[in-house]
Amino acid sequence: MEQEMHRFKQAENDKAFNTAKQIAEQMYKKYCSGLFDEVVGVWKEETMKTKKEKEERTKKAQEEGRLKAQQEKDLREAEVLAERMRKTMQTDDVKFCFDFWVAEYRSEAGKRRDEEAKKKHEAELAALRRMEQARRALASCRLPF
Repeated sequence: MEQEMHRFKQAENDKAFNTAKQIAEQMYKKYCSGLFDEVVGVWKEETMKTKKEKEERTKKAQEEGRLKAQQEKDLREAEVLAERMRKTMQTDDVKFCFDFWVAEYRSEAGKRRDEEAKKKHEAELAALRRMEQARRALASCRLPF
């Protein structure tokens, strides 16, 4: 009976061991499956991330190309506009200088005319004074003729 008990306990122990072994194998398979799923998930994430990064780099390079082309176009337009403005300013400066010169010339000519008229007037006044003095001198020295 003791042997039977021992066999019975041995059978129960073997059954428990086999059950534990099966549970351990199932848990190991679950653990490996979980790790595999995690590795595949990380791989997919990295693949998507790499793909997105490549798309973003391509998009950024295209955008930079467009921006550079636009900047070059804007620069050419700005240079053309600056040249037009320079010519306009140059023309305006020449016109301003000429107008200033004409105004200055007219002002100086007017001053010269005024000075000449003043000198002529003073000369006429001086001549009239001399004539008046001569007439007075003649009137005061009346000779008996």
